Amino acid sequence: WNKLLRKYYKNLKAVVCINSPSLSYYKSIKKQSFQIPNLIGEPFDSFNSDKIKDKKNTLIYVGRLDSDKNVTELLQILENVNLLDFSFKIIGDGPSKSALENVVNSSEKLKNTVEFLGSRKINEIYDELSKSKLFLFTSKTECLPTVLIEATLMANTLISYDCKYGPSDIIGANNGFLIPMHDQKMFQEKLQFLIDNSEDLDQLLYSSLKDSKKWSKEVILKQWDKILRNNE
Repeated sequence: WNKLLRKYYKNLKAVVCINSPSLSYYKSIKKQSFQIPNLIGEPFDSFNSDKIKDKKNTLIYVGRLDSDKNVTELLQILENVNLLDFSFKIIGDGPSKSALENVVNSSEKLKNTVEFLGSRKINEIYDELSKSKLFLFTSKTECLPTVLIEATLMANTLISYDCKYGPSDIIGANNGFLIPMHDQKMFQEKLQFLIDNSEDLDQLLYSSLKDSKKWSKEVILKQWDKILRNNE
């Protein structure tokens, strides 16, 4: 399909893509190329700062459980972190679930702190993200991980590997830490710092929510409206 269709892109009025590396690529083909992220909307768009005070000491991951999501490496990281009173919740299902459960059950440390919640409906995911403080992500590859946007809209601090593509468009100093791929030591250090320093973590919860407004439904729709009007 790439070979068949790509040569005709130059004839389009515009190309819209979802991450900055894609934007650079498509601009080389079609000057009128734009970057607009996926639309998130409700219920995540309605979270407000009044709810931050009710958050628990919870780490969370939401997503498919397969080799590309690399949750095994995330469990290896947690083995080397002093979690204190933090727990870790995993929401999702997939072919790696049984293997991940075996890893947890074989660890005296993890089996007391890690909980598999399985697949959940959108309102249940909203509820869990509203109570969690830290969203952890060790994926090997993405396009634009909307789950990171959902998490920051819910005032979560993000710690993620800098995989191709997307996390670098989402994560910055205001909402968390971007970790070089497979640098478990740095991931552990950043996570341990936030667990040990509650004031710094709380500050990031508020700044993460403030920073997330650029991903709001209202902002995204305005971007689409501008492009569509300019290309009528």
